[in-house]
Amino acid sequence: MTKFARRAVERARREVDRRRGVRPDDAEGLHRLRIAYKRLRYTADTFADALPSELAALAQPAARLQGRLGDLHDVDIALGCVVSLAVGLLFWPRGARFALRRALADAYKESADFLAGAVDFGVLRCDASAPPSPAPSDGAARAGAAARRLDDAFRGFLAERGAKPAPLAEVTSLVTGAGALRLAADAVLDLWARQDGSSDGDRAAARRELLQASELVKSWYEDFARSLVSGEEPRAPLPHDDAAEARLLDAIRDDLSRADAGASATAVRIIWTDDHLDAARRMQEVVLAPAQVDI
Repeated sequence: MTKFARRAVERARREVDRRRGVRPDDAEGLHRLRIAYKRLRYTADTFADALPSELAALAQPAARLQGRLGDLHDVDIALGCVVSLAVGLLFWPRGARFALRRALADAYKESADFLAGAVDFGVLRCDASAPPSPAPSDGAARAGAAARRLDDAFRGFLAERGAKPAPLAEVTSLVTGAGALRLAADAVLDLWARQDGSSDGDRAAARRELLQASELVKSWYEDFARSLVSGEEPRAPLPHDDAAEARLLDAIRDDLSRADAGASATAVRIIWTDDHLDAARRMQEVVLAPAQVDI
């Protein structure tokens, strides 16, 4: 039990250390740091009787720092409410429906940009020949902020509905789609975050295919975001590119058949990245019809 407790606390402490470099203006990162401190506190409290004193003592400072970060999170929520009120006043009398369309447009644009940044980050970690690239923390922060604004706008839309008929199912589909796009970006970023680029092999062809697919998806969602505000007809969804898929598989075929575990793992990450991009492409058909309803 002592060995298990020590491992659990050490794991929670490493998670805190990994997130300590967050910038003061990164609300999403600070929130995740608070959650990490919370896990460390609860883990140390739970196994206090089985831990050495120096590890059990981590619970108290973790609780104190968790509380301070919680206060910052509360301030961030309060500021979000103020911003929502200001947006409502700004767009009155056009109301919450117009504000919702603007928030949806921002969420799709920022999430698509975050996804493209996550793919850029990943493909530069495919092998040692590519230059190092920092994680797209700015893109993640902007997408997170846009998601919170969308949540506020959606709440305002629900409050304003009253007895008037409103396309709630379509609006919910659009809000869910924006969230799914951001989650795809998070998944790609997490997929490559622990890849150090040390695997041998030339993956330039695979990088080109992923970057081209990423740019096409990003461009479509940027146009889609503009159409949400302008009311113009959205572009048709991107078709599945069988030729591009075949080229990507050819580019990593050798890696998949090599005995080198690192090369095989990198090839699997490339396939999963392409799957996330294809999921974002397929979602275009899901959000296209709801976007043409009068919100």
